[in-house]
Amino acid sequence: MDLVAQGRTRLADGVADAPLGLAFTKNDAGALVNVSGAAIVQGSDDRELAETFVRHLLSAEAQEFFATRTFAYPTVPEVAPVGGLPSIAELDPPDIDLANLSDTQPTIDLLRETGVL
Repeated sequence: MDLVAQGRTRLADGVADAPLGLAFTKNDAGALVNVSGAAIVQGSDDRELAETFVRHLLSAEAQEFFATRTFAYPTVPEVAPVGGLPSIAELDPPDIDLANLSDTQPTIDLLRETGVL
């Protein structure tokens, strides 16, 4: 979930009749979803424990925690997004190669120019 959606969800949770709306449109860049990854490091001292931890991260219990506490989109179908957000399947993001977004230096420069950083 992007920062705007996180803020809206947090405000709406605290203010029942908050005058806020959220809309996702066709090819909406706000509908881009980046999923964090988890991997087991080669040579791990306890591979079985590491595998159990990764399985736990993908469990409905852990995904519900992330969805309700950090306002992240859940990555398993058993857990619905919170705050009235559409499911990932309902989103219609633009066709963007996310590798093209890997150069963050222009963004950092702009944030410095505007005084944010």
